[in-house]
Amino acid sequence: YPFATTNTFYPKTSQGQKEIGGSFTVKSALASTADLISGKTKVLVKPNPYKQKALFDDATLWYDHKIVFMNLPGNAKITILDVSGQVIDEIQFTSSDANNGSTFWDMFSKDGVEVASGLYIFVVEYDGGQQVGYFSILR
Repeated sequence: YPFATTNTFYPKTSQGQKEIGGSFTVKSALASTADLISGKTKVLVKPNPYKQKALFDDATLWYDHKIVFMNLPGNAKITILDVSGQVIDEIQFTSSDANNGSTFWDMFSKDGVEVASGLYIFVVEYDGGQQVGYFSILR
């Protein structure tokens, strides 16, 4: 039932969703900036490479596709670039929830255009440092 989550009676909390056996998304915990700076923890992108109808996609919607950035600190800026260095999108991530160090990207550029297949670079900037990584999209 893909539209069950839009019903006003559908529980909004993760505990309520667990009690009814509803769908849920696994989220990573907030990463500490000290662990990120030391290299103990790395920011991850899942799935990598992205293929259509991946884990987080709603299979009933042809336009629904997304990737998740995991192990983020409480305050971070994610910049997504193509291989030529052009900025595709920027995401400002803030969270005070210790159980939510994740954020989704819908694979649309800042101009509202769906991105093409290819290799992309992400730069995560946080207090005291930054991490650079890569991910690919296969359509």
